[in-house]
Amino acid sequence: MLPFANHSTTAPRRSLASLDFSCPSLDQSTKEMRANDPVDCCCRISCSGTRSCSSAYDVCRSELQCTSVRRSGNWATLKRAPQWWIRAPGLQQCMDLETDFGSRKEDRQPMFKAWRKHHCDDFTNGDQLTVSRNHKLIFDIGFHSGEDSLYFLKKGYDVVAVDANPSLIEDGLSRPVMHLARLSGQFHALARGIVGRAAQENQTLTFYVHRSVTEWSTFVPPSRRTRGDFSAITVPITTCGDLIRQFGTPYYMKVDIEGFDKECLRSLEIGRLPTYLSTEDPLQLDHLLSLGYRSFRMVSQSVARRGGRQFSGGVPEEIKVAWGEAASIRTHPFYSREHMHERMDIHGNRLREEHDLHASLIVHGTKFA
Repeated sequence: MLPFANHSTTAPRRSLASLDFSCPSLDQSTKEMRANDPVDCCCRISCSGTRSCSSAYDVCRSELQCTSVRRSGNWATLKRAPQWWIRAPGLQQCMDLETDFGSRKEDRQPMFKAWRKHHCDDFTNGDQLTVSRNHKLIFDIGFHSGEDSLYFLKKGYDVVAVDANPSLIEDGLSRPVMHLARLSGQFHALARGIVGRAAQENQTLTFYVHRSVTEWSTFVPPSRRTRGDFSAITVPITTCGDLIRQFGTPYYMKVDIEGFDKECLRSLEIGRLPTYLSTEDPLQLDHLLSLGYRSFRMVSQSVARRGGRQFSGGVPEEIKVAWGEAASIRTHPFYSREHMHERMDIHGNRLREEHDLHASLIVHGTKFA
């Protein structure tokens, strides 16, 4: 798929395999949109008041990088050609989908679903494992969508990821970055529930998987009213302390397990502590102090949001938020459990950001990591 020459009269095609690019002088994105954009995004044109959004196609013809236009509601986003990751496993099915999509005029919705199912966007931006492996270990406790683990792997870190939902782990391992990292030993993914103490080996618990919102899955039995929204499965359990004994002490441990962070933190042992950790539960401050953590900061997830996708945070040295003592956390306006979750209004605007508590064994004073 070749880019159009500037001011080409050729009509832009529709495409599945396309990438965002920046066009600051032409972009009509709102301030809220830009707040959620990664650095290389975006080139959006408003379609409000027009049925065909012809203005977006006119701009695409005049923009050298533009090869396709993707419309969603009242907005059209200009896209550039993909750079296929030729050696990634699973590539061919995505390339076939792209070829079929360009030639088919009937209902394309099933093709969009197949594209998302196979994580085909992962194949369109070139080789994703170009950074040398640094052999520093990160624990991703609360794998969820896998965005955190993907980011850490692309930065060269070794990653141990844990989630109680086995379907999320299976889905993550189908993505090329994680598949290749697993083969090389850089990535370990475990379907395990996290508890504060395991009474015996090979112990299991019932885990309730929400049928539509995976983040609502829980070990807490649902009420009779909501029971039909969940599927009960049996999962093996472990502790964060046992994971450290198995894989080694991590440089950084991210804990985000939907209200059960304290179960992980209670199993940590002095002498085997991550240098850095983060938790979505700020009320674990006193326990972290008792373990020996000395520097703290509250970090808004807006600092780490990329492309509108929720992301628990980058590695410690990349987050430009100053460290402080515990007293600075106690007086922080977001030092409460209600700030473990963001709030949205009916229009999708964020009224409150989710904040994580970050802790370090190192005394940083008021400096960055």
